[in-house]
Amino acid sequence: MPRIRSLERRVVLNATAELTALGDLFVQGDAGADSIESVITNDDRLQFIDSVTGVIPITIGQDAFGNDIRVDSIGVDEIPNGHLRVDLGGGNDSLRLRLPDTLDTTIHGGIGNDSVYVEVLAPTTIGNQVNIAAESIQVDGDVRTSFELLPELGLSEITLQSLTTNGVGSVDLGEVPVEALGDVQLNDVTNDVVFESDWAAPNVEISTAGSVTQLSGTSLQWDRLDIQADDGVVLDQPSNQFGIVGVTTPGADVRLSSETATLIDQIDAGRGRIELSAASINDWTDDELADFIAEELRLEAVSGIGDVRVLELQSVDQLDVIVGDGEVNLKSMSAGEAIVSRIELNSGDYRLEQVGGQTVTLESVVVNQGSVWVRNDADVIVEYVFAGNGSVDIHSDGELVVVDDDPSDDGPDRSLDPEIIASGTNGQVRLTSAVGLRTTDDVQIQASSIEAGAVTLSAPAIAFGNRFEINTGGGVGIARQFTPRPELDPEDLVPPNPDLPPRPAAPPVAPGPNEVTEAFYQHDSIRTNILSQFAENDAEGILSVNVGVEGENGLTLIIDWGAETERFQRVDDLSGSFQTASISHVYTEEDILSSTLNERGSATDPLNVRFAVQHHESIVVLGDTITQPDVNGEAVAQTVAGGLISSTDNPNTFDATGPVWESGAAFFVIPRVNVPLAFLPVRDVIPEPIDPVVPVVPLTTTTISQVVFETSESTSSPSSIREEFFQLRALSPDPRVGDLIDPVRLPDRALDNQTLQQLFSELPDGKYEIQYVAGESDERTILNVELRDGKPIQTGDDLEAGTLRLKTLDLEELNNRETSETDVVREQSDLEALPQQSPATLDEDEFKRIPPKGLNKEATHGE
Repeated sequence: MPRIRSLERRVVLNATAELTALGDLFVQGDAGADSIESVITNDDRLQFIDSVTGVIPITIGQDAFGNDIRVDSIGVDEIPNGHLRVDLGGGNDSLRLRLPDTLDTTIHGGIGNDSVYVEVLAPTTIGNQVNIAAESIQVDGDVRTSFELLPELGLSEITLQSLTTNGVGSVDLGEVPVEALGDVQLNDVTNDVVFESDWAAPNVEISTAGSVTQLSGTSLQWDRLDIQADDGVVLDQPSNQFGIVGVTTPGADVRLSSETATLIDQIDAGRGRIELSAASINDWTDDELADFIAEELRLEAVSGIGDVRVLELQSVDQLDVIVGDGEVNLKSMSAGEAIVSRIELNSGDYRLEQVGGQTVTLESVVVNQGSVWVRNDADVIVEYVFAGNGSVDIHSDGELVVVDDDPSDDGPDRSLDPEIIASGTNGQVRLTSAVGLRTTDDVQIQASSIEAGAVTLSAPAIAFGNRFEINTGGGVGIARQFTPRPELDPEDLVPPNPDLPPRPAAPPVAPGPNEVTEAFYQHDSIRTNILSQFAENDAEGILSVNVGVEGENGLTLIIDWGAETERFQRVDDLSGSFQTASISHVYTEEDILSSTLNERGSATDPLNVRFAVQHHESIVVLGDTITQPDVNGEAVAQTVAGGLISSTDNPNTFDATGPVWESGAAFFVIPRVNVPLAFLPVRDVIPEPIDPVVPVVPLTTTTISQVVFETSESTSSPSSIREEFFQLRALSPDPRVGDLIDPVRLPDRALDNQTLQQLFSELPDGKYEIQYVAGESDERTILNVELRDGKPIQTGDDLEAGTLRLKTLDLEELNNRETSETDVVREQSDLEALPQQSPATLDEDEFKRIPPKGLNKEATHGE
């Protein structure tokens, strides 16, 4: 039987306990600082102890005289309602409650800083409902324990010092705002944890077999949260504010939203999906541990991701990043499947490093103002990357592949749907692979910069598909074709016959259907002209070659002229589309006489020209091999000596005099002329030559011996006129300047048709005059001719006196003349006597030994 005692009026209790008419057991504290503890007696009865007065008697009714009946303890089965109510009253109270089976409790701390600890003693089939309103709360329950957080009576918000639950079945956090000044720990909750109101707390720790969620319109402001939830975490209201975040689920999704900067301890969703939105997202500690573990990861931040510390990823197959301003620095340590990355970054740099040996696919990476930096120790697949006013820098230790899955929107000029874009003044692209770089058909790369190497592609093996294009500077540099590389025929390396005119320049003709064209330049279009006069004794040569293919632009022709004077020349910004590039160079007299560059043997050997063609300096492609389909769709694979695929030059070739441009070869032949003429300019357009009528002046000599006449034909002068001969004059292009050299006497039979044609073939291009000299004052022009490529052309100028014709001589009249007299006439006029000059006199052998054009008078006569 319980001990029963009557109330003694002289005793003042700090706390009372009574069994109310409603069937509840009610414990009431006073206005002071109560400290109450409940215990279970040896006979399993509930007893309350005040730390000051000892056992708190429990009023269970009144006797017949109206006196209260009190007992020191009570059995749970004696509480009709099975409910314990505690009101601690005013003051800073504390309650330590051991709760027996099936007994529910509601506790109000009242005014003051109250501390409540509830321990559920043993599991039951029914469980316990624990409702508490206090500043410091701890509930140790079991799977059948339900905890509800209550506000104080009459208040519409809760202020907590701390809240801890351990092992309870379910937690109800109430519907009023809560401000926790200390830690909130909800440990080993069996069911879901739902935040139904606004919460502010420095540290929140939750572990549950259910989920952790919040209702729409609520706001959570936590400095740090650590959550383990088997069924996922969804705290995604935009007004949330999270500082340091740690979340673990066994594979369920995690969705977090924070309007403030958020640091990540670790979010592990297993093979689930993580969605995190915050003002900024950074790694809390630089520990090289995975910050995000998920199959799918979506990060959204206004002010950067990993711009303080790099965020590590693991097992991320799909990566979506949306950022306003700031940088993005992510490092994947994936050991799972391939990563598919979709990025949208407003302003800042995107950096992704993957070291897990899996493929990274950049499905859509858009950085509106910033750069893209990707590193992977396995393959990288690029579908679309855009960097606004920044660079795209992607490196793969495996294969790097750029693909275009939908070529329908590329446009006729291949500019509408590029796969990689680096725009703005800093727009550059660098793609490198330790294994190989490959593009599918219809891939285009665009970079706004035209700095050297603005687009640099580098890999041991490079393969481009059909309709590939690199475009820099908005079309300043355009490269499309890299194979087949031009290869010189054996005859291209042999100097041409100096006795034959050079080949005319090849016109720019677009290829016919299925006609395979060479990249960079057409080797069979290489042409040189006959050297022509420049200044006094220098020579000008013109090199012509068709460069590029259709649509290309900004090509560069680099020439080694094989002469000491301005030996190397670089011609930039040449257009492709089968345009002919014609470049001139002036060889000085010393170059012609003394140059031995490019294996030239002597002054009479051709001047050897070497050249190379490369794409615009902003386009650099490096590799050992290049493969690309030709116009017939057949792959052409070639090994590139020196590894510079974007040029025909091998950058590693040098000799004692400088770099060697070994790709292209051309020759300027030193003309073999019998007259020491200077070089004359050549017209840009060479008309079809028209062979003029070759004039012949026959001379007849008659000798009288007694009564017998002997007649012989010759081209020499009569014996009585010893100064009759033909002479050749080299006319200057400037009519105000005299002859380029002194007149040269021609051999007697110089006007024979065969001899005259041979003379023409050996003379440099220019204008000439042949005169007949019959005495000191008798010089008459009989032929004006302009030569091109060793042949006379029609200039529109007739001979001074018309066409020469033979005239029949009257022998009888001839007998009446002096024996040695000769009459040479033309159809329209006779030769008129002019003052005789003193021409140089050469026989036929001397005529053939005259040095080439460009020599001065002293050198000529010295020869």
